[in-house]
Amino acid sequence: MRISKYSLISILLLFVLFGEISGQASLLVEYRVGTFRPEIKNFDKIYGNDEYLPTIVVGLGSDQGFVVVRYNLYEEWGKSLVTGVKLEGDASWRQEFITIGVRSYDKGRVYIELAYAIGKVEETITTEAPEYTVLNSSWTEQDNRGGAAALGINIPLVMGLQFSGEIGYLYLPVTNKDDKKINTGGRQLSLGLIWAL
Repeated sequence: MRISKYSLISILLLFVLFGEISGQASLLVEYRVGTFRPEIKNFDKIYGNDEYLPTIVVGLGSDQGFVVVRYNLYEEWGKSLVTGVKLEGDASWRQEFITIGVRSYDKGRVYIELAYAIGKVEETITTEAPEYTVLNSSWTEQDNRGGAAALGINIPLVMGLQFSGEIGYLYLPVTNKDDKKINTGGRQLSLGLIWAL
């Protein structure tokens, strides 16, 4: 699942069109940056402690409730833990996920968000041996489906801009070769800027 910038623009245009037709909906555009770490064993040993996650959010609704769509892209680079002659190498992790859900506001500032999530992980390990140049992880070949929840607060600034702080949790389970579920999601802590129209 790879989402292009054109898909995001299409989603935004559809939201704007629906808002114009209804005549009562408000548009919300949000950019967030925060911390994120998949709940995978040895992930830190491979990819280190850098854990920044950019997020684009588009919402449509009223002052008390919005339907929101989030696009997240998480990329990391590290060193493979594969051992053996000419097997040491580099590892790359690319994870995209979208959440579609409902955000409910309490008195216009504090909000709770519940969402359905779908994502895709691509992990590649490059080694010195040509025959093992590309090694894929067990969760690379499938789409992951799960859910997400968030709790946040908005602080009004000027001209429709708001500053936002948020804590959240993403659950995107994958069944590995041993039939055990591994969560490629995890805890999130982020700050953002919101523009409400």
